Amino acid sequence: MNEALHELSQPPKTSARRFVMPAVVLGFLGAHMLFVFTAITLAVGDPSFAVVPDYYQKAVDWDEQKAERAASEALGWTVEVIPSRDVSIRGERDVEVVVHDAEGGPVMGAAVSVTVYHHARASHVVEADLSPADEPGHYAATLDMRSEGVWDITLTVTHDDDRYVQTDKTYVRGAYEGGTR
Repeated sequence: MNEALHELSQPPKTSARRFVMPAVVLGFLGAHMLFVFTAITLAVGDPSFAVVPDYYQKAVDWDEQKAERAASEALGWTVEVIPSRDVSIRGERDVEVVVHDAEGGPVMGAAVSVTVYHHARASHVVEADLSPADEPGHYAATLDMRSEGVWDITLTVTHDDDRYVQTDKTYVRGAYEGGTR
């Protein structure tokens, strides 16, 4: 009789109870797969995660770049990059480059090219050739530089047989001043 009472006090064995633990394990496995898929999607799809453009080739060409920088310094030229504070509705801003020779005179008739990228969006590289501006030694272009922050700017100025190369990190101010936008 005790055995009969004991059987009555036990819940009936159903097939659903057999699948509880495997379902828990499969649930954890599914959650882990979802987490990994999300992490991969963020790492590949977010433009903030980018490798510096041509970093491997820059490393391979280090000696040539060092010699090119030394030759540029030997020219004695001064090059100043002046990005405008005004940004168009399309996210473009005017960038002016002023080039002076060793004596302080303007370098006229040069071919000036620029490559820029924002540090927060290194996958978005902008390249342009600048045109001569109104003043001697001044060159200008309109570039897609909508964001405030640190920009990597590489300039190449070619005049006759001289080639000047300069790479700088420049902080570009935003289009808005003050606390309101």
